Amino acid sequence: MRKAILGLALTAGLLGCGSPNPNLAFQQRWENQQINDYRFTLEARCFCPKERVDPVRVEVRGGQPVSLVYADSGAPPGRAYWDNENTIDKLFAIIQANAGKPGVRLEVTYDAALSYPARVLLDPVAGAVDDEVTYVVSSFERLP
Repeated sequence: MRKAILGLALTAGLLGCGSPNPNLAFQQRWENQQINDYRFTLEARCFCPKERVDPVRVEVRGGQPVSLVYADSGAPPGRAYWDNENTIDKLFAIIQANAGKPGVRLEVTYDAALSYPARVLLDPVAGAVDDEVTYVVSSFERLP
């Protein structure tokens, strides 16, 4: 069954005009649910090394990542490619750090049921080539 996705596209130019940051409402909904044990697949779509773009399966317990392996092989990444994105809270931190910054393009789509960021498009330097990245969260599941 396909999960409903609630979309919210934001650009830094719109947020820089004194508008409140609507991403905070989604983050608050996420935090209020106190989901600390979960598993998800994370993909980075970017002009990056293969080790960085191959999807990884992440398991989080007590809010901390306890397992991170490539989704296709089950092997752990050889380098710390995913240290900044390996929990939903860290994805929210990326969103908050970039929301409202001049020249930054940020578009976020949230899961309608649980309010986690299902897709984060980040282009930190307008006009620069190959600096953008899109994070895609899929196969999210709460763990007992």
